Amino acid sequence: METGFQHLAWRGLEVDHPETWELIRASPIGQDPEIALADRRYERLTLGWRWLQNEPNVRKLVEDARRKDGRKEVYALEAPVDGWKGVWEPIGHAGTRVHAGRYFAERHLWVEMALVWPGDRDLRVERHILDSLQPSDTTAAERLHQAMGLKVYVSRPFDLVAFEAICGQTVWTFADTASGARLPSLTVRRIALPGYWLRLPLGEWIRGQLAPRTRILREERGTHNRHEAVDVFSAHPGRLRDRLRRRRIGRHDRAWICPIENRLYHITLEREAEMVAPEGYKIECCRNEASESPRTGGHRRSA
Repeated sequence: METGFQHLAWRGLEVDHPETWELIRASPIGQDPEIALADRRYERLTLGWRWLQNEPNVRKLVEDARRKDGRKEVYALEAPVDGWKGVWEPIGHAGTRVHAGRYFAERHLWVEMALVWPGDRDLRVERHILDSLQPSDTTAAERLHQAMGLKVYVSRPFDLVAFEAICGQTVWTFADTASGARLPSLTVRRIALPGYWLRLPLGEWIRGQLAPRTRILREERGTHNRHEAVDVFSAHPGRLRDRLRRRRIGRHDRAWICPIENRLYHITLEREAEMVAPEGYKIECCRNEASESPRTGGHRRSA
């Protein structure tokens, strides 16, 4: 029996999932969003969503699922959460698979879900997942992105344009997707186990991340989420096009170590002007996963 839930917010969709499940796959930017979560043994949950002008024929999808591969033991979901329709079927090794879909008419958003249970269905968890799943609030001044251990609030014009999760490090990049401009841009890195590899003061470490011909403007000490933080403000010539136009790029780097998570956070904000103060984002740490609210919209802010 699962004991708690975490909140996930990713590319326009938010959902709660059991705290023992982790995000293992996400589709590239530019493709219809799809994610998969797994526990230590199974791929448990797959979600795919896309924006459609009209609701798909859910009845036909159910009938196709019943006929697929000649399967006979396929059953309609009984008393599902409002708005969801689908089927469930027994699979090998006494497991169960659930297929469901929902159309959010006010957002023209179609969501499909595949959920695998290694044994009997856990209806409490299943219904909680379905009940919590909602489109993100696109009208909010700050938009939440929460996955892969990161919890980031960004304001316009920032939107997620690239991400990667490699061994010991998660990197997200945000930029102005509406204008298509390269700047301003925001990069957030979360790096594991700094106690093992970090041998320099944070200010020196940040300076080592800067490109050649970067001019350091100033270094400041402060706090982030009550942790000691270092801010380095700098300027650099930028790309060839920037140099030909004699533009210098302002850059702000902030780094701090969260001892509760045992992670180093590094934020880089660039724009076509001297950086005077951090703006346009908020990154939270000190996540106590066991205390995450099990209701959508009730996730705790720790900043």
